[in-house]
Amino acid sequence: MAGEDLFCSRYWVSRVNDQENSNLFVFYQAVVSLFILLTITAILGNGLILAALCKNSSLHPPTKLLLRSLAITDLCVGVISQPAIVTMYYSFLRGNSELCRISKVIVYTTTTIFSGISLATLTTISVDRLLAILLGLQYRLVVTVMRIRALVIMFWFLSTSVGIVYVWSAYLYFMVSTASVLLFVAISTYCYIRIFHNIRRQQTHVQDALECPNTGLNIARYKRTVFNALWVHTSLATCYLPFALTTAVIAVRGLSTSLIVVEAITSVLVYLNSSLNPVLYCWRITEVRKAVKEIVGHVCTNSA
Repeated sequence: MAGEDLFCSRYWVSRVNDQENSNLFVFYQAVVSLFILLTITAILGNGLILAALCKNSSLHPPTKLLLRSLAITDLCVGVISQPAIVTMYYSFLRGNSELCRISKVIVYTTTTIFSGISLATLTTISVDRLLAILLGLQYRLVVTVMRIRALVIMFWFLSTSVGIVYVWSAYLYFMVSTASVLLFVAISTYCYIRIFHNIRRQQTHVQDALECPNTGLNIARYKRTVFNALWVHTSLATCYLPFALTTAVIAVRGLSTSLIVVEAITSVLVYLNSSLNPVLYCWRITEVRKAVKEIVGHVCTNSA
């Protein structure tokens, strides 16, 4: 945790000239403003998605439960993690090193918890989509709400444990979190490769049929749900990968002025993901989009 002490104690600031110092403070003021904006959009967007999921009854219940888990974690990011990182940067600008250290521990711990749950949930969605095409008519008997709920609870417990490890040992935290990410990525990659291989094989056998006789799947609808999941998965990877790489470089090379700036920029991308996901749900999932339109229309009518 030496990197955090260097950042919050502003030791690195004394190593740059006054002009650079001034520019850095202006930069961080802009970053704080961005985080405040992202906090508002994450809370409003994911709150709206959760309301839409409660209103919608046409989505497959296990699928709706997984989407609700993703929306709750993104809402928690907006309610807990983003205010904490605003506090961290604000306390840094004000020279309050103690509050800076405390808030940074909260930021890393909660972000680890919520990002871990999101990645585990997205991996579960990829496994769910693979089982849908492999199990066919048995799918709804195997993938039940009770089993998915048990998995989600387990994800919360395990991710919380990994987040707590950060407070105890930063080195062990990086080892465990890296291994977890690699495992989830490997599982998801395997699932999507198997999915597209099976889709190609099914379409070869049934040609232009809308429904596969062996599985009872509507092929077009199934492909749409797979691509929906891939969009959300790609969004998370795109937003998180730059920050993960930057963190790895800092762990190896130590903190510097340029890396501090890069870390701040990449952390904005991380929290941007929580505001992007509601947009993806509305864009890609017809049932969610209709429910959101009804809620917004109802609110606008009542406020008029």
